[in-house]
Amino acid sequence: MKFNNIVRKIKEKFSFMLRSFKYRNYRLFFIGQGVSLIGTWMQQIAGAWLVYRLTGSPFMLGLASFASLIPNLFITPLGGVIADRFDRRKILYFTQTFMMIFAFILAFFVYTDRATIYLIFLLIFLSGIMNAIDAPTRHSFIFEIITKKEDIVNAIALNSAMFN
Repeated sequence: MKFNNIVRKIKEKFSFMLRSFKYRNYRLFFIGQGVSLIGTWMQQIAGAWLVYRLTGSPFMLGLASFASLIPNLFITPLGGVIADRFDRRKILYFTQTFMMIFAFILAFFVYTDRATIYLIFLLIFLSGIMNAIDAPTRHSFIFEIITKKEDIVNAIALNSAMFN
């Protein structure tokens, strides 16, 4: 009897923590966002590693990180305005598609051994711009796919946990 009570209490706790997954669209969004974020983080690490491998310069490595993150400072507020004025799903399709295209372009040039430091910086910067538009759109998109107000906090917490 005690064991069944413990199992029941654990199930109640986890069902409360994961209650946003009862929405099919949120489950799909969460899985897709997880795959996308894995790719984004891999690309940021690989881009920085490639810059350092090509130049051997810690300064250029720092500059590459700066190029990928500086759009967040200036473009994220604009991304929020864009997310409020246009269809969020289409914005996410747009930003995710372009980030994928930039990753493929970089992979092609690295694979063919024609990657230059300028091309890498350009692609890192453009990916940073897309990410600066994508992030506020992703966060506000949750309000479209979660219908009950009491589940929104849980969905936001799950998104934040996945991102970090």
